[in-house]
Order: sequence, then C-alpha cells, then structure tokens
Amino acid sequence: MSGVRIDIADLTSLDWIQRRVHPAATSASLAPLSDAGGLSGKMRKVEITSDDSSTPSTLILKSYTNLERSKTLQLAREAFFYNALAAKLGGVTPKVYHAFGDMDTGEKVILMQDLSSKHVQAGYFFGNCSPHNWGKDLVGLTGGLDQNSEERVALTRTIALHAFKIAAKMNSTFWKDKSLFKHSWLRSVGWLQGNGETEWKQHQETAFRAWRAEKSKIDEGKAQVKWDSRLVKIMDASFAKTSWGAFQDRIHAPDYVFSLVHGDYHPANLMWRKENEELVLLDWEVVGVGSGAQDCAQFLISHMYPKERRDCEYELLRGYYSALIAGGVAEKDYSFDRCKADYVVGGVARWVWLLGILTSMCPPEWNQFFHDQLLAFALDHGVTAETVEMPRV
Repeated sequence: MSGVRIDIADLTSLDWIQRRVHPAATSASLAPLSDAGGLSGKMRKVEITSDDSSTPSTLILKSYTNLERSKTLQLAREAFFYNALAAKLGGVTPKVYHAFGDMDTGEKVILMQDLSSKHVQAGYFFGNCSPHNWGKDLVGLTGGLDQNSEERVALTRTIALHAFKIAAKMNSTFWKDKSLFKHSWLRSVGWLQGNGETEWKQHQETAFRAWRAEKSKIDEGKAQVKWDSRLVKIMDASFAKTSWGAFQDRIHAPDYVFSLVHGDYHPANLMWRKENEELVLLDWEVVGVGSGAQDCAQFLISHMYPKERRDCEYELLRGYYSALIAGGVAEKDYSFDRCKADYVVGGVARWVWLLGILTSMCPPEWNQFFHDQLLAFALDHGVTAETVEMPRV
C-alpha cells in the first residue's frame, strides 16, 4: 500500500482543497470528464472556484471501477510511482496532490494537475497515422495545424526529439541503479532478480495463445489482417525462442544494462506545450525496469509514419544517446552502436509481444496498422526470423 486511503467525497471537499491545494478556494465540485478513463479506470474533474487567479480551476481525479482488472494488471503501481520516484525526474510528471494505491485490492486514487488548458496531447501532432487519432478533429485539436503540412512534420520531429531526451534523462538518472530493486511494485523488477518465473511465463503465454489463434486464421485463410509472410515468420520465430532460462542468461550477462522505464511510452501518453516546448509524461501504470532504448522504439512504432521515422530516426537516436551521456552514462560502458542495437532488437521484440496480445483485443483495422508499422521497422533494420529475439514482456 502506498499513500493514505481517503474517501473520494472527502478528497474533493472544499475543506481538503483549501488545506492541500489552495486556501483561497471558495467551492469544489466533482464533474464527469467525457471520453476519458480507459478500460479499467474512471477520470473525473474537480471544478474549483476562487477569487485568487493562482488557484487551479480544475484538477483531474483518476480512480478505478474495475478493481479486479486493476489488481490483475497491478495498475495501482502508478500511485506508488508518484509517491516514491516521480520527484527524482525533475518536473516531467504532472503535479500530484494526492496518490493512493493498493496492489492487493487494485484500488488507486490520484488527484492531479489538469494540463488541458495549456497543453495538448502530443499524439495529435503525429497526424492520422495512429488509430488513436482516427476520426478526431486533429486540425481543431492542434490549434489549426494543417495535417499535410511540412510544419506538422517538423513539429512531430521536435516533439519526438524532446521525448527521446526526456527518456534519456530518466534512464541516466536510474542507470543500472539497483536501489530500484527494493520497489517490488515496479514491473519486471522481480524477474531481474530471478523471481517470478511463473508470472513471466503467464505473460508470454497470454500473447502466444492470442498469436496461435490468429495464426490458425491465417492458415485457414480467415484472417482479417493482410499478414506479410516475412512478419509471420518473425512472429513465429520470436515466440519459438521463448525461454525463461535464456531470458535470465541475457539479463545476467556482464554487459546487461537496465534503468527505470515508462513501459507504455507513446505520444498519446504525453502532453505538449508549444510555447516553451514542454512535455509532461502521464499514465505510469506499467512503469518498470528495462531498456530505455526499447521504450524509444516503442514510441515511434506506435505513432509515426514510417517515412517520417526514416527521415529523423538517426537524429532522434543520436539525441537520445547524447542526452544519456550528458546525464552521466559512460561512453566506454555503453557505445552508440550498443544503444542502436538495443533500440532495434528491443523495439521489435517488444512489439512482437504487443502485437500478439493486440490480435485478440483490437479491431482488424487497428491490427493491420500495427502489423504494417512493425513490418516496416523490422525490414528497415534488417530483423529476420533468424535474428529476432524472444518477445519482451
């Protein structure tokens, strides 16, 4: 358990708001927040009135309605993160006024800064590429930005570079930091210590089971996704290499590196403020220990048109690496070539696992998009059935 359990009615009362947010508040009320909350969560806003302009007019309240799902996926870890580690990242997370989480029950309540008045979801600037943006008024959401313009492409590159540098700052701060191991709530931290074999295998089997079902449809000519035979071979080979022993060998190799990672690093989980080129990272529900370069690859595969990625990929990765070295990581211990290899190998292996899972969760048109994105990335970097690693959970 992390934080203090407070009833939502008390947490959003005027008395609590005056004591913990701003003493000049004159009223506080809870209101719905449309089109927000995800599969297990519920997001609402706390509307605040005040005669003092420095008082925030709204806050965001994030909680869970599906506690069983939250418990199974351990999504309460986000509250643990805000209470234990967020302050060490130096302002790349939203201001949080209260965070409570219980991994045993799945409960999570977070009262946080509302960024929507000055920030825009960063994913909107990546155009219609991602399913996250399909059907949305992107011109309106991005302040009139022409989605087919060079301005949008340039801004997308700027946002991605900032995201890569923020990832590097986080990664360098916690580079090979074994103090992370004391935080048992961090995703994968037990696996890196040789524990949790059953859990790890269950995660792998969940994705493999979904892939087997999709593969049967492919073999029977009933798949609704137009699968490229090269990616099918990569998927098959990756899942066939799944081995707890081989995984342990990799993470206990002398040159293995790890750090704190966001775990769900994609543009829709960041908020962008153009005036000062500020990015704020949200949704830390799968924060854990792993490969920072892999997180960056996940970011691009998720949202960026392949052509746009190809045009700026080297610049982005160089920006990440330079920021990593500036943050204190020694070049002699981690070369750029090693960084690039982690980016490529980790990015494909992570997305093999994700795509396996998504085949059982998403509509065919979404899966076709992710198929095309992963295929383009793998082909661009020469990843084959022979060279692909086992899926990364």
